[in-house]
Amino acid sequence: MNLHLIEPLGFSLDEKSLKRSAVNYIDHCDYEIHDDFQDFLDKNKDGVLQGEIMKKVALITGSSRGIGRAVDQKLAHNGYAVCINCIEREDKAQELVELLTAEGCEAMYFKADVADGNAVREMVKAVEEKLGHVTLLVNNAGIAKQCLFQDMTEEYWRHMFDVNLNGMFNATQAVLPNMLHEHAGCIIN
Repeated sequence: MNLHLIEPLGFSLDEKSLKRSAVNYIDHCDYEIHDDFQDFLDKNKDGVLQGEIMKKVALITGSSRGIGRAVDQKLAHNGYAVCINCIEREDKAQELVELLTAEGCEAMYFKADVADGNAVREMVKAVEEKLGHVTLLVNNAGIAKQCLFQDMTEEYWRHMFDVNLNGMFNATQAVLPNMLHEHAGCIIN
């Protein structure tokens, strides 16, 4: 099964495209949700917990723009209360919260660095207080630098691993206890 759930539309790997920065790429692409992801949403449209209806709450890391933003919107329009996580673009996160709430969806945002375990635990606590227990975690946060390997600094290498790997670890560790307790939940990496 192809687990590539989301891909940018209209992007080709020509020389001009490769020269664009990652930020420019993320801000100027539209994203399409693959059928595999829609199948997941269809199968999980009714939150059920031990025979009772439960609220569907999604935390999507790194989701104020790009792929994460598309996931936020799709989940919100499929009945999930969503938490938009960002580290830098609070303006984009607030804009998305306003858009989703105007469309009748329940949404919030929280600024937290996923590389910081304490910040992630604070974010999950805030989500639980405002929206309820996280039933779906999408570990979307990630960074990449467009440079030759030999030009990458050791500092950036470590930072990239802190965000891309330790961020996934921190977010999963923060939501997993409740998911295990409730025998319910989903984590997408």
